[in-house]
Amino acid sequence: MKIILQRIFFTGLAALLSFLGGCGSPSEEHIKNQELRVALYDNPTNLDPRTQSDAVSFRVIELTYDFLVRMDSTGLPELDLAEKLENPSDAEYIFTLRRNARFHDGSPLTAYDVAYTFNSILDPALNAPLRSTLEIIKQISVLDSFTVKFDLKAPRAPFLSDLVVGIVSEKAAREGKIDLHKTPLGSGPFKFLRWDQNAFIELEANRDYWKGTPRLNKIVLKILPEATTRILALENGEVDLIVGNISESYLPNLEKNRRLKVLKGEGSNYVYLALNLENPYLKKREVRRAIAHALDVEGMIASLLSGVHRQAGSLLNEKNWACNSNIKPYPYDPALARKMLEEAGFPDPDGDGPLPRFSLGYKCTSNLISRQKAQVVQQYLKEVGIDVKVQSHEWATFFEDVRSGRFDLYSLTSVGIYEPAIYENFYHSRSIATQKNRVGYRNPEMDRLIDLARRTLDPGQRRQYYWRIQEIAREDLPYIDLWHETIIAAMDRRLTGFEIYPAGEWRSFYRMRFEELPGD
Repeated sequence: MKIILQRIFFTGLAALLSFLGGCGSPSEEHIKNQELRVALYDNPTNLDPRTQSDAVSFRVIELTYDFLVRMDSTGLPELDLAEKLENPSDAEYIFTLRRNARFHDGSPLTAYDVAYTFNSILDPALNAPLRSTLEIIKQISVLDSFTVKFDLKAPRAPFLSDLVVGIVSEKAAREGKIDLHKTPLGSGPFKFLRWDQNAFIELEANRDYWKGTPRLNKIVLKILPEATTRILALENGEVDLIVGNISESYLPNLEKNRRLKVLKGEGSNYVYLALNLENPYLKKREVRRAIAHALDVEGMIASLLSGVHRQAGSLLNEKNWACNSNIKPYPYDPALARKMLEEAGFPDPDGDGPLPRFSLGYKCTSNLISRQKAQVVQQYLKEVGIDVKVQSHEWATFFEDVRSGRFDLYSLTSVGIYEPAIYENFYHSRSIATQKNRVGYRNPEMDRLIDLARRTLDPGQRRQYYWRIQEIAREDLPYIDLWHETIIAAMDRRLTGFEIYPAGEWRSFYRMRFEELPGD
């Protein structure tokens, strides 16, 4: 029996947006002045790159700070502030810095600032989220004003990706005259001007930027938490750009608006269904595989998400350098799912009757999309004889239940995946104690391969390890891959230079500008 999935239509809103999109003529003064207005979906919480922990704050940090290294679109690190990297041994990294980078107060960015940034993260007093990751560092040495050396306690292949942190000014941080949580002082393409809490953040071009003067003169980040408000602001010409956090329901109307253009790019955000292996039913691999065959993921994407996103075959998206191209998603096959459940020892007690084979609980948040996803999973599993009881909670309660293992099923999104070492969080038995491996998955061979991949610096050998890791993950199935999110950006059609990155980064902002188009 085909499951009919409900969709929510914003008919009245679409009509309103269409009306507003054709009304009036917004002021063009900001375009003449090359001032970009961007919609933010939330208020940043902390603009200190060493201690920030939310995506919105990181977006502002991206514009105002520089990094030793960044990640390219395939998940490999590339040099940024560092112009040269040497590895005398597997546990030694020597960075030579560019000599023309300056902080926004005019002072040069040196190796002392780099050493201070990472040493302060390692200081327990700062309580930096990255401290546990960077404790692999044994010592940081300044060899000269533009050369810094990192000595590690042991080889760590993903070490370069651990260094994606904005470099702060040692002088500014030690003097404490400015609060770096609220007033960023970096060396990035844009300088901080002011922040009106819950309203806007203003930035201006850094004329002395080492990569060249940005093409925009000013950026105003407008804080608009409501999705409808953001879309209306874009349609009205009150903002010029929205990156991500655009509901698929708005796309048809945005794509019809002649003032706008919509860009889409493959993203690395990973959406999954987690299965608690402590549950007596879910601990059986055959049951987990049956559930995978019972879910029509492509149908979920089409009905819940307007077909925008891409079904996932593994935790890594297809562009990632370590993605195993041979791994394919489990095909939708409810008949096979029923057969596998029978063979696993869970017969249907009354054939086509109402009694289930067994029952599971599904925890979700009170968010509309989260509840819809839960209801769709509930419908699919009912078709193969599994009863699912959905419980929705506010985020804090939901997440505490998830962290504490009080669930049978839940679904979340892992954001901005580049480095395949993230498999340690999801699949290593060591991560059960840190509440990252929340499903209780244990496999000695998986542990061994993850440890080898972490220590092996040769990219080809690491790729082989991760290919096998992905094969075992598909076989054991403690998580069911759902989809990788497509990054959606909607903007004034005169904006040029924008580029979509897999995690929705704003790296291209310093290359952007408004240009008059033929017919304007």
